[in-house]
Amino acid sequence: MKTKKMNKRLISPFTCFWACLLLAVMQQGCVPEPVEIDIEQAEPRLVVASQMLFQEGVLVHVSKSFGALDFSQEAGDSLTDAFLEQVLVPHARVTLTYKDGTDTLLGIGQGFYLSLSTPMYPHEPYLLEVYDSVSGQQVMARTEVLPPTRWAELDYAFDTTSLQLADTTFRDTLLQLYAAFEDLPGESYYMLNVYRLSGGERQTYDLLQLQSGSAVHLYADQLYAGASQIRDTLSYPGFRPGDTVAFAISHISRGYYDFQSARQRSGSSLFVNLLQEPVNYPTNVVGGYGYFNLHGPAIEVKVLE
Repeated sequence: MKTKKMNKRLISPFTCFWACLLLAVMQQGCVPEPVEIDIEQAEPRLVVASQMLFQEGVLVHVSKSFGALDFSQEAGDSLTDAFLEQVLVPHARVTLTYKDGTDTLLGIGQGFYLSLSTPMYPHEPYLLEVYDSVSGQQVMARTEVLPPTRWAELDYAFDTTSLQLADTTFRDTLLQLYAAFEDLPGESYYMLNVYRLSGGERQTYDLLQLQSGSAVHLYADQLYAGASQIRDTLSYPGFRPGDTVAFAISHISRGYYDFQSARQRSGSSLFVNLLQEPVNYPTNVVGGYGYFNLHGPAIEVKVLE
C-alpha cells in the first residue's frame, strides 16, 4: 500500500505580519469618528423645603437647582462660598396664606425664612408663594397641617462587639434604639429621624438635618394592620456616650412619604446615582422643585449615657 504524502504549507512570518496589519486597518476603518454632543443644561429653578417649629412656627428654605457637573467631585464636593452663593436664595419674598390671613416670612440668612406667629390648623389648606426678584422666578405650593403622633416608647442601649486580630483588638459600638409611636386613625404615613445635636446651650433644630438627619426611616401603617402602635428596633453606628441626640417622629402626607422614598432610592452620591435607574422626585411645588409640607414632629432629646 502506498502512503500519500501530505504537503505542508508554511506561512511566512512576513505574510502573517501583513495579514494582521491589514486586519487592524480594516477594524480601524470601522470605528466611527467621535461626534461632539452639546447637551443643553436645564435652567435652574427654585427649590423649596419646609418644617414646622413648635405650634406657631414655620421655617422655609429656598435654593436653586444645579447640575451634577456644577458640583465638582474633583474639588472634593466641598461647599465653597462661591457655590453657596450660586445656589442659595437669600433675598426672596416668601408668604404663607391660610384662613385667617397672610404672613410674610422673615429672611434670616442662608436662604432660610422664618415665621414664629403662624397658627397651625389641622387639615386646613396652606398656600406658600415664593418670588425671587433676582431671577424673576416664582413658585407656589399647597399643603395641609396633619395632626401629630406621639412617642409611646423610646429607649436605647449600647451594643459593643470585639474582634481580636493578632495583637490588636477592634471594637465596634452600635446604638440600639427601641421605639414605638401611636398609629393615628385612617391611612397614615410616618417619618422617624435621628440626628446628633451640636452647639451646647445654643442647640437648634437644623432644617436640613431634621429632614434628612443621620438616619431616616419611613413607615406606612398598612404594613401594621390592626396595631394601635408601630414598633421598631433600629441600630446606628457612630454614636458614643455623652452625645446629645434628637429623636423625631412625624406624621407625614402620602406625597411627602413618596418624596422621601425617592430620595432614599436615589442614593447619596453622584457615583451611586449614575449606576441606578433614574429617579423622578415627586413634588407639589408648581414651577420648581422640592416639597412643601407642614408636619409637627414629636421630638425627644437625650444625652446618651
